[in-house]
Amino acid sequence: MSRSPRLQSPDEWEGVVLKAAEDYRSGMGLIDQLGASGLLDPAMVGMLIAIRRGLFEETNASSARELVLIDMAVVAYANAMRLQAMIGNTALIIESEMFGQPTLRAKWKNEYGGRPEDIQGLAVEEHVARLRDQLLPLVERAHRTVRESIEAIGHMRQVPSMRVERAEAVNIVLLAPGSSG
Repeated sequence: MSRSPRLQSPDEWEGVVLKAAEDYRSGMGLIDQLGASGLLDPAMVGMLIAIRRGLFEETNASSARELVLIDMAVVAYANAMRLQAMIGNTALIIESEMFGQPTLRAKWKNEYGGRPEDIQGLAVEEHVARLRDQLLPLVERAHRTVRESIEAIGHMRQVPSMRVERAEAVNIVLLAPGSSG
């Protein structure tokens, strides 16, 4: 990469590597990879970063394997939430078509001037089919991926929290019942 036409020198390449490492540590590199980072909902970005930090702290992750596994869990969760939003939006469209004020729209063979005998079905049928055939199976797979990622994180080495390791030693004295101390 140091010979890339976009980089002018080996020092510039080293700067790119250092910036990428900082972005990775902060979580912004992960957010950039989710796509349209400038358009993502700030609350969702904050939640994903908080989940990532929480998993790092909870597991004391330090190896590259553990860090990548946590990022994969966060990405799977983000994708599951995106799919869930699509399902919610599709459900709103279906509810609007079925129960909204205007009558159900019919799909006409000809967009303009079609006759009632040219009706091919109701537009809501397409939304229901998309929900059933495309979105729900994707959500089921996304949820399974999140579950598997969380389970894998749970199986990571179980070490005491850094807070516990750094805490001061405490002396505990046990007395038999009835004895005075």
